[in-house]
Amino acid sequence: MLTPEKDINCGIFDSSLLRKRQTKSNPREVACYELEIFLADGGVSFMNDEHREVRRGLLLCAKPGAIRRSDFPVKCGYIRITEDSARREGLADLLSSLPSYTYMEDRAAADEVIALFSKLERRLFGGNEDGLTALRANALFLDILYRLHKICGEKTASETASPVGDPIHAAREYIIEHFSENCSLSKIACEVNLSPNYLHTAFKEAFGETPYEYVTKMRIEKAKRLIAAGRESMLTIALETGFCSQSHFNKVFKSQTGMTPKEFRDAVVDIY
Repeated sequence: MLTPEKDINCGIFDSSLLRKRQTKSNPREVACYELEIFLADGGVSFMNDEHREVRRGLLLCAKPGAIRRSDFPVKCGYIRITEDSARREGLADLLSSLPSYTYMEDRAAADEVIALFSKLERRLFGGNEDGLTALRANALFLDILYRLHKICGEKTASETASPVGDPIHAAREYIIEHFSENCSLSKIACEVNLSPNYLHTAFKEAFGETPYEYVTKMRIEKAKRLIAAGRESMLTIALETGFCSQSHFNKVFKSQTGMTPKEFRDAVVDIY
């Protein structure tokens, strides 16, 4: 089974936000399997001897060793899986058989795949203390692979199902879906029909942290993604991630990461 954040990574790349002053990227050699679905029209994607005009719904599968570059603007959702992990899990042949480029003319099908990319990103930032998130992230990833092979005319024989959790796991699922809203202990306990005291104790025993600590972690991880995207102010990010004020957001963010939100944004910009 793939391990979130170790074997698989995903997110959104938007050149208009992260590379504002650039019109194209430098050529690079692909080090892992890269799946991308483009979210908007614009730009050109180059891979080895092929190139495609970027349109919403264009699917890309880059294999290790391929040479890639892009003419901006480009906005896409991406999934990256290491070559060793793909081989270990028996996925290398499936990934290698996908064509480099496929246009999805069916808008509804494209929207479904885009939604799965987004849901996988949320799962990967949900933690994997008990393996439940890892299992569901694997299920989402395999669902995406299945759909891509179906779209590309390939056949797969595997289907995935989501496991059913007990009330403690249901509490964790509620946090994953609602952490940017009212996620007080009493609210979560009410949603899963448990007493706040019992939920606090049982949750920590199951996941090694209290519901409050888990909510805070989820909020900070989302804040990191929003800061990296560069499209919103710190105040907006603070409110979108469930903090009551920017000052509270700054304090919690620094306590969790060792950096202020601005320092984190500067560090992200330096990477690119």
